[in-house]
Amino acid sequence: MDSLSSAGYDTDKGPNYLAFYESFFAPHRSRPVNLLELGLHKGGSLQMWRDYFPYGQMFGVDLEAVSLPDMARIHTFVGDATDPRLYDRIENEAGIGKFDIIIDDASHVGSHVRASFEYLFRQRLAPSGLYVIEDWGTGYMQSWPDGMAYAASLSDNPRRFPSHDAGLVGYVKSLVDHVGRADVVAGGGQIDAFPIEFLTVAPGLVFMKKIA
Repeated sequence: MDSLSSAGYDTDKGPNYLAFYESFFAPHRSRPVNLLELGLHKGGSLQMWRDYFPYGQMFGVDLEAVSLPDMARIHTFVGDATDPRLYDRIENEAGIGKFDIIIDDASHVGSHVRASFEYLFRQRLAPSGLYVIEDWGTGYMQSWPDGMAYAASLSDNPRRFPSHDAGLVGYVKSLVDHVGRADVVAGGGQIDAFPIEFLTVAPGLVFMKKIA
C-alpha cells in the first residue's frame, strides 16, 4: 500500500477521514507500532491498518467476535471497551500494555467515549502516542442518544450554544480545557489535566497527542 486507501477493505472510513489519518499517521509507518481500535464492525479497518503499518501489530476490541480470513498481525478481543479489566487481559495474553495509537470507533456515545478515554489515555497510551475519537458529530444528530439530549437543550436558552453540556460534542469541547491547562492555572483555576500535547478537531475526527 503506497498511500492510505480503503479500497478493497470492508470499512466505512471514507476519503475525507483517511486524508486526515494519513497526515498524522504517515510519519509512523516504518515503526513497529501497536495500534488499538475500539469497535470493529466486520474488521476491515484493522486489515487496512495492518497493511498500512507493515511492521505493526493491530489490536481490536468489540462486544462481538470478529473473524477475518487473514489474521496475520491482527489480534481481536471480545469485551466492553470501557472496562479496564479487558486491557489487563490483553496485556496478559498478548504481552502488550501500552499502545502507540488508539482509535475509538465504538459506540459514539459521550459517556462511553469519556469512560474509555479517561482510562486509556492515562494508563494505556504510550508517551507521544496518538488518540483518535471518531464520529464525534453524532452528538448533534437526533437519531443518536447524545443528539436527542442536544436537541432538547436547544429550546432552553436559544441565545446560548448548548452543546458543551450535551454528550459527545460537549466532551470533545471540554478537552480544550486540558490543552489550555497552563492558562487555566494562571487564571486562578484548578484542573487535573490530561497530558495532551495538542488537540486537532476535524469534521468527524479528533486527534490528540500525549506528552512524551
